[in-house]
Amino acid sequence: MAQLNQKVSNDLVKKLKNISPSLADNKGDILLKKVQKAVKKLKYNKSPRNDGITGEMIKHGGLHLIKEIQQLCNKAWKTGIAPTEWKKLVLVLLHKKGSVVECSNYRTIALTSHLGKVLMIILTERLRSQIKEHMADEQAGF
Repeated sequence: MAQLNQKVSNDLVKKLKNISPSLADNKGDILLKKVQKAVKKLKYNKSPRNDGITGEMIKHGGLHLIKEIQQLCNKAWKTGIAPTEWKKLVLVLLHKKGSVVECSNYRTIALTSHLGKVLMIILTERLRSQIKEHMADEQAGF
């Protein structure tokens, strides 16, 4: 039984390696159009992180800012290393109701960099396009 599970596991790993995106099989540089689309997806009235940059600032920054963000995203894509500030989260506990000593009466929000969100949106779209053909129809809703 253990050998069968190991074979299934090895086959699954091989299959996943074939569909995982890499620089060689992906579209190369991140296009300006993709950055613009990702910036449009940023939501209004969201709290900034420690950098103080809001989604509204990015949305209204104009074409010059979008080009700068594109360069940063392409650098992160090519090197595989995103700026440290983009990867940091600030976790904030918000009290919902009830006793303040009960942990279940709190919810957590994570403040992330809006510039990091742009890169995450772009990478999520790239992954989605890579795995779309490999997903069963039953999994499409999840």
